[in-house]
Amino acid sequence: MLPTLLALLLQASPPATQAETPVLALVGATAFDGTGGPPIPDATVLVAGSRLRAVGPRGEVDVPAGAQVEEVAGKFVLPGLIDGHVHFFQSGGLYARPDFLEVPDHPYAKTVASIREKPAPYLTSYLRAGVTSVVDVGGFSWIFDLRDRSEDDPGSPRIAASGPLLGTYVAPKLQIDGEPIWDLRDEAAGRALVERLAPRKPDLVKIWFVVRQADGFEASRKAVAAAIEAAHGKGLRVGVHATELETARAAVSAGADVLVHSVDDRPVDEAFLNLCRERKVLYCPTIVVSESYRRVARGEWTADAFDRAASPEGEADTFERWKALKPEEIRGWAQQMTRARDRLPLLQANLLAVHEAGITVAAATDAGNTGTLHGASMHRELALMVGAGLTPAEALVCATRNGAILMKREKDLGTLEPGKLADLVVLDGDPLADVSNTKRIRLVLKGGKVVHRAP
Repeated sequence: MLPTLLALLLQASPPATQAETPVLALVGATAFDGTGGPPIPDATVLVAGSRLRAVGPRGEVDVPAGAQVEEVAGKFVLPGLIDGHVHFFQSGGLYARPDFLEVPDHPYAKTVASIREKPAPYLTSYLRAGVTSVVDVGGFSWIFDLRDRSEDDPGSPRIAASGPLLGTYVAPKLQIDGEPIWDLRDEAAGRALVERLAPRKPDLVKIWFVVRQADGFEASRKAVAAAIEAAHGKGLRVGVHATELETARAAVSAGADVLVHSVDDRPVDEAFLNLCRERKVLYCPTIVVSESYRRVARGEWTADAFDRAASPEGEADTFERWKALKPEEIRGWAQQMTRARDRLPLLQANLLAVHEAGITVAAATDAGNTGTLHGASMHRELALMVGAGLTPAEALVCATRNGAILMKREKDLGTLEPGKLADLVVLDGDPLADVSNTKRIRLVLKGGKVVHRAP
């Protein structure tokens, strides 16, 4: 009796088939698949549900009957971009960092509260910019809530998050109720803070390794090493902010998995490059953030139409306020930056040396900092990477495949290959001929769904 009943149930509820899964075929574009291989001309990209079913020349990919076909001849398809360093608790506008510039009528606490209450403009800016995944490398604990609902949210990029930073220096003006920086004062604190953070399952533990006094280097190094050891003991990777060559060297020696910024005080040396290569460290250049701060401070920062279209509404326009500020209102860090040397040549030379040494580079911006707009800044970073000597194709691999490696999601993201999530961007121009064509965005898909279409 039971077998007969089972047979009837199976007849009444036939199993799902591939044909029942919605299929989208993008036909005729040149496909840059992010693997580092040559582009595929006149390609067909087949999306079935949330994943890629096939990518190849038009004549080699069968489009099933009933598929939605979108002709994209003359366009270019590439994986969704991945920004390996952002901060959602910062706006990217003029009022983002009170330790850079404090404006009394725009208090920092109000900026943070506004983003927490209404994060949508900051999330959707990435999708408009063709960035379908980001890594929030340090912020308030509520960033974990953004992460936890981002995967299936058509209004958000996929988010990996670190949560609060463990800092050898705590910037008082950035603190609200004991966050976003936890005090990494010594080795015991390093172990205790990792224990405190671990239950939130951070995708990366972020350490802010800043030595304020020369005689404090060894104590800070030991605290950082203790935190790294504790994190690794719990199976957690560690990213370290260490912008000086010797702090970066110490961080890598202690086991850092990721350097979340460029070395910016002097040229990297062969011993450092060998160490990073041997330890398989990932290097995130974030050239644009340094350049943005300098240009803002000197009154040289300007926004173009893309910046305004692909960043949170109004943030690009806040810099008009700078022109109205009186000299006595510009103090501290901002004042120092007006006289700071141009570090761009050094940052670019160090990036090229790291890249040529075979160290994995993941494109990253440090978006949220003053002048480094959410979403739009990825395209400025790509241009600076190409300016350093990388080819457009190499820079795009850093922003796709290598970003997925940084996120530990290379099985799902970063390249256009069958079985991976259908996160992709359709462009109106060839980014391999001119990387600025990454701004000519026609269509953005996340998980097979159109999340942005140019008007």
